[in-house]
Amino acid sequence: MTQPTGPSELVTLDDVLAHLNIDNPTANQTTELQGFIDAATIYIQAQTGPIIPKQFTETHNGGGTTIVLRNPPVMQVDSVVEYVGPTGYTLTRADLGTDSGAYSYSLDDPRGGIIRRRWNGGLVGAFIGGERNVLVTYWGGQGADQRTSAWRCCRTSPACTSRRSWARTLTATTPRWVTPR
Repeated sequence: MTQPTGPSELVTLDDVLAHLNIDNPTANQTTELQGFIDAATIYIQAQTGPIIPKQFTETHNGGGTTIVLRNPPVMQVDSVVEYVGPTGYTLTRADLGTDSGAYSYSLDDPRGGIIRRRWNGGLVGAFIGGERNVLVTYWGGQGADQRTSAWRCCRTSPACTSRRSWARTLTATTPRWVTPR
């Protein structure tokens, strides 16, 4: 499968330079501002979940009917493989409400990262029992339409607003040449 579309970064260095009215930045300025961008991106995604599409590969225990992926929301699932000993069986995706074969799965809740094992007729069944015997490769992220709302969410969420120290630290350590509009 191909990589889903979405932003490669929350804000570009060029956007920040334009916002700060810096026409000819020095190497030190670009390095420092990129560091701020990288730190802000990590912080925001820790609060909101992945925004920038990223591929994840996870192993899960079989035996249950449901697997909850660790990095929702899920943009797309590339593969689900059940292992019985050293032999892997690739499951095919079955859309909800469709007749599926014995080796299939459905992504029932992309926002929550919930995958269910499907058997003949689309019936829910258990993944083959085992420890770390189900391998799932998928893309997590919220996509381009969520880029702006992530910034808004971080500014207004209790987790961010109750921890204003990161903003005070950023302001206290911001060099004089960085003067916002």
